[in-house]
Amino acid sequence: MYRYHWIIRGKLAVLLQPFEENIKFLTEIFDAVIILLEPDELMYDLEEWRRRNVDVMHVPVPPLYIPALLELYKMTLWISGKIKSGKKVLVHCYGASAEAEPWPPPTSSSPKR
Repeated sequence: MYRYHWIIRGKLAVLLQPFEENIKFLTEIFDAVIILLEPDELMYDLEEWRRRNVDVMHVPVPPLYIPALLELYKMTLWISGKIKSGKKVLVHCYGASAEAEPWPPPTSSSPKR
């Protein structure tokens, strides 16, 4: 099993870069993926997601950089559209934290997740 973290339970998750052998497992859970790696950073064939009928948005971001504001906006629209159509979305970069906190963070008045 490969470890990912739900940001919006059952809808949007993050993880660090998977290995080729993890793609099959992940495609059994996720219907769409955003990949934030540059092509030379990928440790697997990007087309493997598409061969397994997963929608792919590839937004290459150089190491230690963040996507431009316009790219963030496009990703937000893409994610929103996928979730509204009932798809589960995965976002990964090279070293996304599998320990990321849920968003929005729970407050003392919000129910425990």
